[in-house]
Amino acid sequence: MKYAKLERRNIAFLLTAASIGLLYLFINLLQVQLHGDDYYYSQVIQMYGSLANWFVYNYTHWSGRIIQLFHVFFLQGEAWPFRVLNFMAMSGEAVLFFRLARSSKDRQPRALLLLFCGIQVISIAWIFESMFWPAAMISYCWGTVCMLFVISLLWQLYQGERISAFHWVAACLAACYASYAEQPAAVLLGFLLVFLVAFLVKRIAIPKPFWLLAALAAINTVICLSAPGNAVRSDLEMFFHWPDFDAYGLFRKLALGISYALEMLTGNLLRYLLMAAALLALTNLLHKRWIPFALSIIPAGYYGLAVLEEWIPALRPWLPLYNYMPGNDLFSGTAWLMLCTCLGVSMFVLLAMAAIVSSDSEPDFFNGFLLLAAFASLMIMCATPTIYVSGGRCGYVSNVLINLVAVRLWGQCLHTGWFCGWKGALVAVTLTGYGGMVAMRTLML
Repeated sequence: MKYAKLERRNIAFLLTAASIGLLYLFINLLQVQLHGDDYYYSQVIQMYGSLANWFVYNYTHWSGRIIQLFHVFFLQGEAWPFRVLNFMAMSGEAVLFFRLARSSKDRQPRALLLLFCGIQVISIAWIFESMFWPAAMISYCWGTVCMLFVISLLWQLYQGERISAFHWVAACLAACYASYAEQPAAVLLGFLLVFLVAFLVKRIAIPKPFWLLAALAAINTVICLSAPGNAVRSDLEMFFHWPDFDAYGLFRKLALGISYALEMLTGNLLRYLLMAAALLALTNLLHKRWIPFALSIIPAGYYGLAVLEEWIPALRPWLPLYNYMPGNDLFSGTAWLMLCTCLGVSMFVLLAMAAIVSSDSEPDFFNGFLLLAAFASLMIMCATPTIYVSGGRCGYVSNVLINLVAVRLWGQCLHTGWFCGWKGALVAVTLTGYGGMVAMRTLML
């Protein structure tokens, strides 16, 4: 009987994995098309005489993202290489979600968890803007996958698992790649520092490859950010889009980042943040952890009200909690706008605190730092006007991190046995419904 049950689990897991893989392949074959900057990159070798000449020009006059070399190398007027590579990237992201969400003590195939991870990868906001456009997927999608791969290995190391030499080499290469995409690079460096402190506090022996990994990430990030082309591009973006940006002081630019982050968290990222907050509150309620439940239900209600405001426009005059202080003028204006801005920051910090303390054995700093990293990734907006021009794509990394928290909470629910059988299927279908609708809407359009 146990053998038959295990066989059924394996069959369900394999069928779920195959279905998700086929869906990814179908979507990439259908959606990945060349447009915009892709046509420029397809001609740079002819325009500059050689790949080396273009690289020198690009590094000194436009951007430090050396990874755009991959774009030019694979892009010869054809989209099919990116369809294949992007299928691999999406599959890799779903696998990393699953690895980071599954408990280290749980080695059983979890089809419901894999389903949730697979659909969440599809439903992440801007996935159809950034992941299916070669010029953007190079940095945002692939850089984020490389970042997640390194973080997953560090998490394994923290849990006491052995990392093979092959995986260390792969992690070093992934860190080098992620370092040339600004937001993944910042998140990766932050987590390297967090894990270093955690290793020292826990008195975990730090393997020598860790230092090489950290050094490569730091050095390559410096190379990317110190490129002369970054300043040239920034000046051009200011001239055409934001002439006053260079006159702003440090605090005013920080205010820009705060305002931008809050607008994204109660706008484009709202549904995913509400999902994570609701899962956190539900998990604490079922485990009768009353203090963490109180901490998590407050931000869940706050983001729930934001959803109501979005769905029912008539409620907006009665729920003016989401009118934040304009980012370029944070320190003037009405007291109510300032109060709403402080309230928005407080709710997100409260959610991160709830994620940290919501554990039976010890604080779950990993979930808390994932949420804080999501906010910090949005705060990078205050560093340069160049990223503002990219629009919604800049929320991709934050959305990945928020969704990762959601799937980790769902994995904890499955591991504790609260959502076995039909109840687990019902919750999984409900949680992944929005992602499925987004995918179908994209296919139809």
